[in-house]
Amino acid sequence: SAGFGYTGDAIWLRLALANATTDTDGWRMHFRSNFLPHFAVWMVDSGGRATVLEDQRPDTPFAARRLAYPELVVPFDLPPGAEATLYVRYTSGGTSDLSFAIRTAGDFAALAARQTARNFTFYGMMLLLAGAALLASVLTRRAILAAYGCYALSAMLFVMHADGTTFQYLWPGWPGFNAYASVLLGAGLIVFGANFARMFLRTGQLHPVLDRILIGLILLALGMVAVTAVGGTQTVKKLLVFVAFLSTVVFTVAGLVAARTRFREVRFYVLAWVGAVMASAIMTGRHWLGLEISEEFQFNAMRVVMVTDAVMMGLAIL
Repeated sequence: SAGFGYTGDAIWLRLALANATTDTDGWRMHFRSNFLPHFAVWMVDSGGRATVLEDQRPDTPFAARRLAYPELVVPFDLPPGAEATLYVRYTSGGTSDLSFAIRTAGDFAALAARQTARNFTFYGMMLLLAGAALLASVLTRRAILAAYGCYALSAMLFVMHADGTTFQYLWPGWPGFNAYASVLLGAGLIVFGANFARMFLRTGQLHPVLDRILIGLILLALGMVAVTAVGGTQTVKKLLVFVAFLSTVVFTVAGLVAARTRFREVRFYVLAWVGAVMASAIMTGRHWLGLEISEEFQFNAMRVVMVTDAVMMGLAIL
């Protein structure tokens, strides 16, 4: 049975457990979150003895985790027939939603292997496409390829951060920066996406009104980053989700406007952004409308769309 509550500064979960199996290999409490500023778990056995299973604070590096995994995982022992109560206390710099599951050690190991393989397949594909575009921009001296490469790289880093692998591999000793990185990476998606749209559609020469709108989106994203210098990071994170969705709609509309006279030139571009609008709508529906959409479905949709978009954008440039 589970209980939920909160105090003025934290959210609490109480979970009463009883091991009715014969499993003796240990258990894993697996949270679908990569990082929380404050995250602590206690186990109270049937005799009333309390044990700290995890205690992560804003300055806790990745290496301090008991289990080196990009998402939050708490190992614990509960012998067959034993009973215990788990208490979880956490705060969040973004959404307070926190999905979790109790798994056996074997089940979790299998799940971790599948997720790791899926994640690094995606990273490899995106890194290959982004790297090829950046290299081609140097060899051909075409700025449009660099603009596309920067957008693809920012998309890859955004998903890596959502998976938790940026904290694990890129800045494991900087938990404070990790809590803030989603602001920079989310703004980067908007800025690089708008810049690519301007260059690919040549809005400065052919669509001056659209060009001013795209420049406005760039300035808005940069302004939101600047606002976080004086606070309000949690609000900015939520607003960036909506602005990112608005941006993909604007990018798509800009492509449709251009398609009225240059359909063959921009058809792949339009197809790519239509997919991005759908993925962004899923994230917006979850964070703004409270729709019951799992985080796994949300980011799997982003992975599929981003790889498809990368191929479409490459065809568009060609």
